[in-house]
Parts: sequence; C-alpha cells; structure tokens
Amino acid sequence: MKKNILLCLVLMILFSCQGQENKIVKNTNSRINDTLQNKLNMINIDLKKIEKHIKLQMNVTCGDVFDPAQEYTPTKEDLDLMLPLLEKSLFNSGYKIPDYSLFKQKIQEGFGVNIDKTKEDIIILYYNDSYNVLNDYVYGNTYNFCMSNLFIDKKRRIITPMIFLSDLIRINDSKTDNYAIKQNLKVLSLNKYLFYEDKASLTYLLSRDTDFTKELLICFGYDREEKINQLVLEELYNMYSTLGENYKLGEVVFVKNKKGEMKIHEGVLKTIANNTSENNNDWLYAINQFGYRIYSKNYKEEYEYKNQFTLEEKRKIVAYILNTYAPLYHKYIVKHEGKANWDPGSILENLCAEDNKLKDYIISQKYYGLPNLKAELAMTPCPWEPVDPD
Repeated sequence: MKKNILLCLVLMILFSCQGQENKIVKNTNSRINDTLQNKLNMINIDLKKIEKHIKLQMNVTCGDVFDPAQEYTPTKEDLDLMLPLLEKSLFNSGYKIPDYSLFKQKIQEGFGVNIDKTKEDIIILYYNDSYNVLNDYVYGNTYNFCMSNLFIDKKRRIITPMIFLSDLIRINDSKTDNYAIKQNLKVLSLNKYLFYEDKASLTYLLSRDTDFTKELLICFGYDREEKINQLVLEELYNMYSTLGENYKLGEVVFVKNKKGEMKIHEGVLKTIANNTSENNNDWLYAINQFGYRIYSKNYKEEYEYKNQFTLEEKRKIVAYILNTYAPLYHKYIVKHEGKANWDPGSILENLCAEDNKLKDYIISQKYYGLPNLKAELAMTPCPWEPVDPD
C-alpha cells in the first residue's frame, strides 16, 4: 500500500502521510478504571465487518494508482469502525481520557474550535480551515487517508487523523473472536501531549512522526509549541533560501481560511522573536520582507499570495510585524556589533511613503492591543519626510 507525498500547504511544502508505528498490547490493563473497562469490553466489535474493510483499505492509494478498477474510496463506515478500536487501544495503553472541560479547553486553545457550538459528536478539521460539522460538509473525500485531516470526537474525547484499521487491530480468527488490539503510538502521543503536555510524547512526535507533527502547525494552525514552531520555521526557511524567496516564510504566520478570515499565528511570531539575536535574525528579517512584499508596489515580480488580503488586513499584518521587529531592532542595533542584517528604517517608516494613512489607521484600531506599537508610532512620522540638510 503506497502512502505518497501529500500537498498540504499550497506553494509551500510537501508533507507525507506517515505510516503508523504499532505494537501489540494486551486486551486488558490493570491501570484502567473498572467501570470504563467494562464499558469498553461491551463495545460491539464486528470482526467480520472490520476484516472486510481491512481488505478494502488495502486498495487505498495515495498518488500513484496501481489499479484504478480496484481502488477503494473510504467512507464514514471506515471512521465508525476505527473510532471504537482507537478508544480501546488508548485505554489498553493506560491513557486517561480527559474530562470534558479540559478537552474543550485544550481544543479551543490549540485549534480555535469551540466544540459546544455544534450538537454533533464529530468535528473535522482540514488544512487552513475553520472547523466543520461532519454531517454538513464534505471536502473532497472526508475520510481520505492520504490528506491531512483531524477528527475531534466529543463523545470519546479523542482527537485523531484517519487510521488504517490494520494499524489498530490484528484479527487472528474472526469466527472465534480471536483478535488483538494494537497500540498506536502516533495517536497515543498526540493525545497525551495535547491534553496533558506530556514531554515524552512530544519528543516521540518530533523524532518519530516528524511530518505529522509539522502538519499540526502548517495544516491546523497549532502554534502553541516552541519546538514544533522551530522545526517548521527551520525547514521552510532552508527551503526558501535555496529558491531566493525567504520572504515566503511569512506565509506560515499570516494565513486565510476557507471562509476568507485572516488568521495570525502569534505563537510563531513569539518563536521568531525568541530565536533572534545580534548574530542571527534570519527569520525576523524574512517576515519583515514579507510585509514589504504584500504591501509595496515597488516589486517587479508578482506575488500572488498578497492578493487575498484586503488593504485593512495588510495594514494589520504590518502592525504585527512591526510589533515583533521594532523592540529587537532597537535592542541590537545600538552597538551593531553582531552579524545580523537590519534595515536602516522600520517597515512603518518605509511604507508610509506609499500609504500616508497607515499610521493613523493602526492608531484607530487601538494598536490591535499590541504592546510595542504605541511607542514606536510616536517616534515615526507618517508620511515620512527626509530631514532638511540645512
């Protein structure tokens, strides 16, 4: 079964759908609460149906199709068979399901999703999108194993991508109910990290399932983890450096969802600030250049990414870049003894020549609540006027 490279972020980078690392675990676990274990033991596992779908899923292909006539398109039934097995796998691994309030809080903080806004049990997340109720929305194939998606199961309080059934269960003999549940370290680690901030689980995700971990930020906007942000920024910056397009690093910070709403990944901006020094401001300089590229008309080559933003959104982008860039510029430019490269003026100062209403607009928005803007705007004339040499 092939799991080829999946285009996750348009014009940015290819991330692959990784296989699952599994190992067999026992059907019972003494650490599991008796009541919960009894509930799990009562789950109706239709081994014949699962066995049928395991065979069907062997004909799922990502990219290259070896036999179009035999290719299988997953359905909701695959998800319905998967979730109870996954729940059982997590319990068998000693995982403690979070209470509803914690589950709701972490989903809201990490993905910006209020799970109480829908009565449905399943919410699905797609790349660069707001959440959608499963019953009301289909994006391509909802249950595709080859595309990035996350299912938020409110009833079971689990978050997971689509998982092949063969990665969750080994059926020895369906006639005699002889089977073994497999441990899925990818989903186990994801849930332990997201809901309990388990450091060992984060280490596993970063080292053993790197592509999926990068997708948490790039595809789903999860920007709360410094190490994940660093991983993505480093890879994207290196890629764009070879193309001479470092400014495109800003595309992972300022995005639009399918509703046309601009999202700013402030956690990534914090990571950029934390990784700026007198000797290295590569990431910071790149997003500063992104601001110029989306705003200024003084570039010959067309940058299509900028066309999705309104003038007001572009002004907001400039404000967020300035709020990050300015304090670091003032901190390190005083001695200017390091190797970092700094522009002679701020992005606000330089862009005021093209938009003399830029400063007043930012002030009218009450500086977007950003802490460093008021002082910076106070010292920056707009429109900018050169100092009279006389």
